[in-house]
Amino acid sequence: MFIRSMPADVEESEREAQTASEFPLGRFAISDDEGTFFNYGVFTCAGNGIAYCETLNRSRLTKEEAKLADGISEVEGDFEINYDPEAGQYTMSGNLYVMRTCYVSTAKNSSDYGSFAPRECTYNSSARLLKCPMADPYEYSGDGSDITVYLGFDGMNRIFIDNIDFRSNFENNSAACGNALKNVYFNRESKEQYLHSKYLTAKLKFMLADGSINRTWKNASEGQRKALKKKQLAWIKEKDRKCGPVTMKGLEEDLIEMYKCQTAMTEERERFLAEMLGAL
Repeated sequence: MFIRSMPADVEESEREAQTASEFPLGRFAISDDEGTFFNYGVFTCAGNGIAYCETLNRSRLTKEEAKLADGISEVEGDFEINYDPEAGQYTMSGNLYVMRTCYVSTAKNSSDYGSFAPRECTYNSSARLLKCPMADPYEYSGDGSDITVYLGFDGMNRIFIDNIDFRSNFENNSAACGNALKNVYFNRESKEQYLHSKYLTAKLKFMLADGSINRTWKNASEGQRKALKKKQLAWIKEKDRKCGPVTMKGLEEDLIEMYKCQTAMTEERERFLAEMLGAL
């Protein structure tokens, strides 16, 4: 049986499941030695082309934010492993992304991709491997189980992909995908760490949108800026009223919503400005 000390954020029901389980349970994600997590969907410039982050002011980035923006990890991904003691059933849900190579998910189709759709797994106690069905939701057929992932764990409470099998219908980059994922280690990620990763992504997306609208404004002529200045200042006040100012302090979960709101309004305003500037 797998025995280890339980992290502080594990609920009692989770503790009971872990006690009965032979495999580590909880949320796991790719991270570096300094504790920066590269969850699926984390903000990155690396996978979007050189021009994508042109308006991101890198001088304002923290070291952690810069690592995410630069995409120093070739693989992004996170997943959850759960266990039902009464049914003796393991489940896994999550998403993995190898930059410019492949997507691997527990989702069965592209419309569900990015969600945490649970899949039933089987555990081989002698090999200490968890066998889970996954798929490339854009290349699947039949039941959407084109990929079989074998997960193992080490004495440091890390999970790794011991092996990965692809069906023949998987696209030609399966070898590159498998090589990139095999032996990649996933560390347990607390709820606070997961929330922090989402916070960084929300902040970086806002910084990108803010840089983009500032560039659009600076590229306008002096006459255009003069004609729109009062309306632009009024919009800034309204944005801060609805979303909260970017200087606000608070819990990261609240700041995430503020940045999402700021980003949405900023992107909408830039589209409006582009139309207005074109008409002046």
